[in-house]
Amino acid sequence: MSKINNKKIYKKIKHSALWANIAIFLIFAIVTIVVLVISINQSLRYVIDSKMGAEYENIHSVSMLFEEEIENSGKTIDELFIGDNGTVLGKKAEKLIKTLNTQKRNYIITDKDDNVLYLNGEDTRDNKVEKLVLNYDAEEVSIYTDKDAKYLYVDKSGELLIDIDMLFEWLTNNKTQKELLSHPSEAEFFDMLKLPLWIVADIKGGEYKFIGRAEITLNTGDIMLFVKIVVVLTLLVFLILISMLISAVVSVIRQKKIINYFFTDPETGGHNRMYYLIKGEQQVKSFLNRNKCYALVNLVFVNYRNFVVCHSLAEGEKLLRNIYAYLGKSINRKEICAHTDGSNFALLLEFDNEDRLKERIDKLVSELEYIDKDHKFAFQLGVSLIKGNDDEKADIIRESGQPEEKAVTSEQDKKNKADNQDSEKVIIDTSSLVTTYRRKYLSFEAEYSNACTAGTILAESDESGVSYFDEKIVEDQRWLDTVQERQRSAVDNEEFLIYYQPKYNPKTNELKGAEALIRWQSPDLGFVTPFKFIPIFEKNGFITEIDHYMISHVARDQKRWLDEGYKCVPVSVNVSRAHFIESDLAEQIRNMVDDAECPRELIEIELTESAFFDDKKTMIETINKLKSYGFSVSMDDFGAGYSSLNSLKDMPLDVLKLDAEFFRGESDGRGRIVVSEAIRLARKLNMKTVAEGIEIKEQIDFLAEEGCDMIQGYYYAKPMPGAEYEERMQS
Repeated sequence: MSKINNKKIYKKIKHSALWANIAIFLIFAIVTIVVLVISINQSLRYVIDSKMGAEYENIHSVSMLFEEEIENSGKTIDELFIGDNGTVLGKKAEKLIKTLNTQKRNYIITDKDDNVLYLNGEDTRDNKVEKLVLNYDAEEVSIYTDKDAKYLYVDKSGELLIDIDMLFEWLTNNKTQKELLSHPSEAEFFDMLKLPLWIVADIKGGEYKFIGRAEITLNTGDIMLFVKIVVVLTLLVFLILISMLISAVVSVIRQKKIINYFFTDPETGGHNRMYYLIKGEQQVKSFLNRNKCYALVNLVFVNYRNFVVCHSLAEGEKLLRNIYAYLGKSINRKEICAHTDGSNFALLLEFDNEDRLKERIDKLVSELEYIDKDHKFAFQLGVSLIKGNDDEKADIIRESGQPEEKAVTSEQDKKNKADNQDSEKVIIDTSSLVTTYRRKYLSFEAEYSNACTAGTILAESDESGVSYFDEKIVEDQRWLDTVQERQRSAVDNEEFLIYYQPKYNPKTNELKGAEALIRWQSPDLGFVTPFKFIPIFEKNGFITEIDHYMISHVARDQKRWLDEGYKCVPVSVNVSRAHFIESDLAEQIRNMVDDAECPRELIEIELTESAFFDDKKTMIETINKLKSYGFSVSMDDFGAGYSSLNSLKDMPLDVLKLDAEFFRGESDGRGRIVVSEAIRLARKLNMKTVAEGIEIKEQIDFLAEEGCDMIQGYYYAKPMPGAEYEERMQS
């Protein structure tokens, strides 16, 4: 899984469900509280409104009678209020006024600017009322102030308007109401709460206003109904909010379980690779840790599979758990340990001194080797080091992930540096082989990959060891990438050259054959020796393309030399062991040689001895096919470490090539005996022998005496281009 997918999955698990639930909870809480407030307000309005209907009709009727009287009499309102008795009104209006006075209902008549004209029938214009004080149960309460709003009134549209603050103030300041509220048992059932209500009605389209005092009496039943409504709504909102809160908590718990599952390794029960990569990157990139040094370690349990085969999978998993437990105890709480996969573990260690870090890692390995008292195990560690941002030694800047091979020295290098100023930068401390990054550009996964790459250097060995990632590994990796990027174009552009190394008869010094070797002449990379690219091709499988390239080009050269009159000798071409998985290999070789119109006997197919230990049956079938098509077949590097007499017994070979290791160093009696017997054995099996790597005259004499058929080595000739080989054929 890629780094990007890891982060996306983690962020999706960590944030989406949690924030969604929190957002839903907050929105729902706000909505329910608003609904509760509105519902309580409407409930209060309903209770009051149901009680004030009759009062409103009374006040409104009085205002209508005033208006009717003015219209019928043709008098102004001033003319209606004259005389000793205070009024000269129509009979209906006068009767209503008397009734209002009898009921002690205060009333006010104002003009359109809210100036008080009459108070309870008395003219106030000459003695203007600045503050109107009305009586209620012998208590003076400020109900109306000129041009101020009333706390509880009905306007001309019939809408009930309530000033809650002023209403509460009135309730708390009114002695009678306070007594009723504090001692409800002493109050009359129908006098539990009396609310004064001022009702406004227009006269003559708003030219005058009639403001009459009414009274709303709330009994115990009314209050209890309102209380019940409030309690029920409050409980409902409370239950909904509690349900939402529980849902959010459950989601958080579920999310935590999912994250733990996402970060848990099933084999050890500890942290896994995802935890290491995500938490490790967060820790290393933390602003608070910017000056700390870290070591990323990839620890491999060598030959774990062998242990499982010899014991059991259950025992192997138990051992992995023990290793994880030991590693967990060996680190502090700010460091990280994880089981990444198979027999691999990852560590993130802090350090302030490289020497002490190396001592700590060496001690870790030595103790792990004896984690089981009945066995000695091997562990290989790859380590990548990251220094803090305050490291003063770092002085080489390179693009992120692209290490430079050397410091900037030439004018062209300086120009390239200037061109890359806008790139992401990474600093390399080559003096201590430690990478110092500007942390915001650091790729933690790439650094861990560097640690894994460093460990691959030890993979050829079964012994414990520690390898530190350095600039040489970076260069090797860059070279690997370069070769793989250009391998196809190199074949298409025929950048690979065929070199020939002659083989001579040691007795007659006559040219008897040659071996075709490959070189790479790249327009960008220059001349590249096979040791720098053949191993890469063997690992990535491109070696099969090189085999085809070699066979077809050698066949064309042989055909051309024949046409030009040269005395051609067989040329051996090496075919990789990777090719022998193809059942039609012999037919492929035959077709390529025939396409070049080259005689088949001039092409010798050379196999390395290690190839004989793959699919033996397929190998024998392919050799027999090649021989039936007229090709000769040879075994290369006989004696290089894989020698087996069974391979000579079963394989119908034509030529046996003795490995050069037989002839390096001083010759002793035992070595001469082995070579002599190998030549004699090959002769009895009707095989020719070729000794390669021969450099001195003494070896020539010995091999000639023993009956070796051909010699290949620097004593006669180095590998040479085709043109130079032509000259050898002429001479």
